[in-house]
Parts: sequence; C-alpha cells; structure tokens
Amino acid sequence: MSGVLEAQSWCLYLAKKFGFIPRSVVWDLLAPKGKTARYAYWGGLQKSTLFAPYRIGNSSPEYLILSPKGKEFMGDDSVSEVDNLYLEHDEIVMRFCLLLFQKLSVTQSWSEGELKKDRVMAIKNIGDGVVSKLPDLLFDIGKADSAKRFALEIERTRKSRGRDRKSTRLNSSHTDISRMPSSA
Repeated sequence: MSGVLEAQSWCLYLAKKFGFIPRSVVWDLLAPKGKTARYAYWGGLQKSTLFAPYRIGNSSPEYLILSPKGKEFMGDDSVSEVDNLYLEHDEIVMRFCLLLFQKLSVTQSWSEGELKKDRVMAIKNIGDGVVSKLPDLLFDIGKADSAKRFALEIERTRKSRGRDRKSTRLNSSHTDISRMPSSA
C-alpha cells in the first residue's frame, strides 16, 4: 500500500473511532517529513469526499470529520463529532492509540466514544454489569487467545486526590481489565 493510501486508511480508522482527525496527527505521525509532503497529505484529505470540515463551535481547518459518504463507507458504528472542548484531550488519546498499533501487537481497541455509543459492547469488553466510568481507551495486546486487556485514562487537568482515587477505584473495579495503573 502506498504511503498516501496507508495514511488515508489510518485517518478513516481514527475518525471512525474518535469522531475527528486532527492535522497535527497527520503531520506528526502519518505524513513523511517535509513541509511539502505534509501539506499534500492534509490537502488530499481535505479534498477527499470521505472527509468534511469539523464544524462544532468554532470550526477549525485543523480538524476533519467523516463526511456522510465517509460514515457510509466506514459503517454505522462511527463515533459522532466530539464537542470542541474534548478535541485536545481526545487527540492525546488518539496519538497514543495510533502509536500502540504502530509499535505493539495491539489486536483490538475501543475509544471512550465507541464504548459510550454501544452500552452492551462496553459491558462485554469491560467485564462487569455496571459501567459507571469508561476509560479513554481500552485495548488488547498480544495474540487473541492470550491477549491482555488494558485501559488508559488521560487527565489533562489536575484532580483532587479524592476524585483521582474514586476514578481509579471505579476503573479498577472492572473485572476484564488486566492492569489499571494508578496515579494515586
């Protein structure tokens, strides 16, 4: 697969999973180094009928979403556009997710948006009947028969100790997660 097609495939996958694709992820992680190549890759996505400009709140040329044609191509389970309040936070999670796939043998992953969209899938993948706190990213590493499930929670703002402990306790109560690191 050519570099442009591979980058577009990753962009479609990430936009389906997170509800958007930021220019910075394309430039930093998917396009070859060099200003011309970066602009060409981003310009190709902007011209594609599979993508549309992000338009919630203060729309920005730095973000794209799946167009109706892109959603049809990727399937009905695509995550909707996220509120612009969460763009920076979700971009950090998206970068982590992409690097996991590029560097480790990740077999499956689910974003918080995907888990929120399908409650049954969330319960099945987290492993308990009550889902009060969803991780930002849930992912499996290893071969299907021996994969370990991990959860990632990113906090961009400092939380009180009590809130941090409560979040860790809620996340660590899930029965099907192999390891939940604690910051407390």
